[in-house]
Amino acid sequence: LNPRHSSHVIFQDSEHRIWIGTWGYGLTRLTDPYNMEKFAPVLYTHSDTDPHSLLDNIVYAIAQDRNTGKIWVGSRSGLSILNYVDNPSSFTNYTPENEKDKLPFNEVNSIICTNDRLMWLGMLGGGVCMVNTHRTPFRLDPLETVQKRYLTSSVRCIYQDDHEKFWLGIMGFGLIYYDRNTKTFIHYTEH
Repeated sequence: LNPRHSSHVIFQDSEHRIWIGTWGYGLTRLTDPYNMEKFAPVLYTHSDTDPHSLLDNIVYAIAQDRNTGKIWVGSRSGLSILNYVDNPSSFTNYTPENEKDKLPFNEVNSIICTNDRLMWLGMLGGGVCMVNTHRTPFRLDPLETVQKRYLTSSVRCIYQDDHEKFWLGIMGFGLIYYDRNTKTFIHYTEH
């Protein structure tokens, strides 16, 4: 699996899994590394036929995004972000060739998640990139279906029931029963 016994970089994630970046043999995850009876290596390697495999088998850096829990892997070809730990074919890859969200340089040789939960990438010849993966604390539901019917989305009061549906007081039109998942509503006169 790793004939050179290469361990170029080692990282322990928040679940206490050990990750080993190798020089030429990809990424290895040690499952249950502190229990020798259950200890097992899981390999993540590059495949030319799989665009969601690890970007490169030479791994420079490993870190974990504290906002998403995802593992970030820096290599000589760019950045690979592992979306699902149990799926070696679930990487999102970033390179200078990407049409959207491209890196300024391909060699990502250091990664850190700072105390303010920002991700920083150090690149050989490309400077430093900062990535903010914070989810904004507010998400807007513009109540488009309500707006279409009543030409307003002005909410005067709000109550959530046991079924996780909302009772909303719409200014000038009274009470509606709103399902935020389907974006549908029932006016109180239609109950």
